[in-house]
Order: sequence, then C-alpha cells, then structure tokens
Amino acid sequence: MDNIVSGLQKITKLESPDQYVEWHRQITDILSTHNYGRLFNALKEPPLRLQSDTKREYANVLEKWEEKQDNACNCVRATISFNAREAVKAIDGKPFNRLHIVLETIEEHCKPTRSANYQELDRNYYKLSLENCKGVMNFASRLQEANNRLLGINSTLGYNTPQSVNKFLIGLGNDFSAFRTAFYQTHQLIPEMDKEGKTKTPGVS
Repeated sequence: MDNIVSGLQKITKLESPDQYVEWHRQITDILSTHNYGRLFNALKEPPLRLQSDTKREYANVLEKWEEKQDNACNCVRATISFNAREAVKAIDGKPFNRLHIVLETIEEHCKPTRSANYQELDRNYYKLSLENCKGVMNFASRLQEANNRLLGINSTLGYNTPQSVNKFLIGLGNDFSAFRTAFYQTHQLIPEMDKEGKTKTPGVS
C-alpha cells in the first residue's frame, strides 16, 4: 500500500477540466500497475458464487472484493479536488463504492467537452515556448501534453505533425535561429509531391 501512496502523491491533482485527460491517464495507469486494473472490466461486478464455495468461503471472496473496491475508490478520491470529491461523496442510495462508477461520475463532472474549455486549452498551447519551460525536453513534453489534452476533448482538435513541429521550432526562440534555419533547409514539413501526385519527399514524422 505504501508504494501506491507514493505513486498517488506524484499524480497531478484534478482541480480543473483542462487537467482531466492527463489525470485520467495517470490514475488508471497507477491503479492498473498495482493490481486494480481488473476492477475496470472483468471484476467491476461482484464475483459469482461457485458451486464448490461454502457460504463462508464465498463471504470471504466477496469481502476481499469489496475491500479492493473501497481501496481503489479511496485512491481516486485522494487525487481529486474538494468539488470533485463532493460529486462522488457517499449518500443514501449512492454509496459510490465501485471504481467504474466513481470514474464515470468524475468524467461526467470534469471531462472537458465545451467550447470554452477548448478555447482555454488552445490558448495555453499557443502560449507555450522554451522561455516558460525548464529546457528543450520539457518544452517538447509540455507541447505534446497540451496537444493530448486537446485530443482528449475530441479526436479532431489536435494539431498534426507539421503544425506541432513548426510550433516547437518557433517556440525555441531567437537563440535557436541557426538551428531552425538549418532544420527548414534539410527537412520537409509537409510531403513534396511529384507531377503524378505521388510522394517525392516525405514530410516530417
């Protein structure tokens, strides 16, 4: 349990819709790597009693399953904001003690779907540059993360490879002007086609 607690502390707390995609990836990854993955599908409903099970044996199986569900739900609650926790707070008739129900409810309340969220994410993408990142690799990583958040809203909203590469090169700033010029001279951002419409020189990938 200590290992998963340590992992949960590294997860970005879900406090706003623009964090949902990355949060969901992180929480499902850590739950899966700590043997909670089957609660998403095969074990999301109570296990059936086998013919060979005694009443006590089945009660033990059911108790272990309930305990695992409770632990998984508590792991999720530890990584979300107060408002999100209120959405999955146990009340009469809705105990919220099933992992898939907790995750579905959080998705309903927090997953970005409206145009206002798209505008914010798109604005954040355009504002990114090397100047406000911790180095070139961090800049590249944050660009990819920002693009993934756009794709999380809708698969048509992300930027294609030429656009992403161009954004990265421009965002490097004036200190990388020589590198940028050399890159443009030696690479094709988009494929070059011959007269028959076939690819003559492939674009960046």
